[in-house]
Amino acid sequence: HSKLTLPISAMSASGGEPADSRSFQTIDRLYVAGNVRKSAGHNLQTDAHVDVQLLGKDAKVLTEKRFDIDPTHPRREQARGHRYSFVVSFPLDLARQAASIRIIYHEPAHSRP
Repeated sequence: HSKLTLPISAMSASGGEPADSRSFQTIDRLYVAGNVRKSAGHNLQTDAHVDVQLLGKDAKVLTEKRFDIDPTHPRREQARGHRYSFVVSFPLDLARQAASIRIIYHEPAHSRP
């Protein structure tokens, strides 16, 4: 099997933005990782999170994983640059059906269907 390479788009909120996003695969999973960079003058909300979506060719969401960012967790924040890391994974067989990846940073929490 060839390596799965999907284009990644990112959507930010006023308080922060996804940065350094990348994907990599293991034998059976596709991982999407990156950082949320805090905007100058903003503090991340305690319910801030990242939604990572796999999108099909029609741009519809195939599946979505949420990663909660806990700004009060001392190990999560790298002292330089106020970055908070995130990582999620998807089954590779599902990821192969996707055409792209979208990363959305949210604060505060949005309602879930």
